Amino acid sequence: MRIRPEEVSVTDSASAVNTFEAVARSTPYHGRDFTVQAELPDGAALSVRTPVRPETGTC
Repeated sequence: MRIRPEEVSVTDSASAVNTFEAVARSTPYHGRDFTVQAELPDGAALSVRTPVRPETGTC
């Protein structure tokens, strides 16, 4: 499955729907957004674009 990075939101809300857990490994700033390189629990890589910088090690 492929999801465009700008279609994914970073949240810490337990009440959000359609969510999954991931760990942010890298959060470089690219102009107006951060490109988050994250890792899913099964080890799969995920790239997310977000205006808010999550702390590395969380997501």
